[in-house]
Amino acid sequence: MYDTKQYAISRHINGISLNGREYCLDGEDNILLFDSFESAKAYLSEFLVESTEEDLDADIESGAIFIEKYIDQPITNHLP
Repeated sequence: MYDTKQYAISRHINGISLNGREYCLDGEDNILLFDSFESAKAYLSEFLVESTEEDLDADIESGAIFIEKYIDQPITNHLP
């Protein structure tokens, strides 16, 4: 069973929803994980100096920024 108690911050690459997502990384290029939605949002609030709390809420609500439960799973490809 996978642990879903950790949250990650991501957005679509170049803001285009057809692209995959890019994630906030730590200093060792691992996905930065948070214990709760609120702690991830607080991290963004601290580092997005040009955005207000209302701007951040709007970006999350519109899907420009995602804060979601992160499940680290192996990728399996079943192509013939």
